[in-house]
Amino acid sequence: MPYISQPVALSQFPWDIWYGTPMEWAKRTGNVVRLVKHDRGGHFAAVDAPDLLVKDVQDFFGDRDLSGTHVFYKE
Repeated sequence: MPYISQPVALSQFPWDIWYGTPMEWAKRTGNVVRLVKHDRGGHFAAVDAPDLLVKDVQDFFGDRDLSGTHVFYKE
């Protein structure tokens, strides 16, 4: 698999099969700069825990230094 050099954020939900993936494993395939483990939600996080998923997206893309983008940057 090609390495993803763009900063990457991961959200892990306990009812998903990949919950608990070690950070060192995740970093083998990409530039993982943020990892959030939640206490609820599952494979369909947008349905199970939309509030948590939206917060993760806003927090990551809202920080232009962390995400390397200016998508949701807050002045």
